[in-house]
Amino acid sequence: AVAASVLLVFGYWLGNFNSNKGIELADVSPQMEETQNFYVSAIRKEMETVSGKRTDENTRIIDDASKQLEILETNYQKLTLELKESGADKRVIHAMITNFQNRLFVLQNLMDQLEELETMVPEEDRV
Repeated sequence: AVAASVLLVFGYWLGNFNSNKGIELADVSPQMEETQNFYVSAIRKEMETVSGKRTDENTRIIDDASKQLEILETNYQKLTLELKESGADKRVIHAMITNFQNRLFVLQNLMDQLEELETMVPEEDRV
């Protein structure tokens, strides 16, 4: 009886643990996997470019953008749960794609700000 109880509790815990995980766009269809891969790759590339431009002068701007990206990532994680619960509702899929687009917008806006800052700071003052 004790062993059965332990197995039952473990099974319940495992079920709850797995239920807290959502599904990604890539899990919906091959086309959505392609879409997700495109955005993830583009975001990763932009982030690498941004990290290569970090200086003492622009750290605050980059940190602010990073906070915005963290909020978008948190929202995306919630959307993965909604996608799982909704059975791949098209509205949730659209919201996930929009989330990726918003991340790219934040990064592109950041790049514009960094380039503008570079033109404002004289070459000899750059670190």
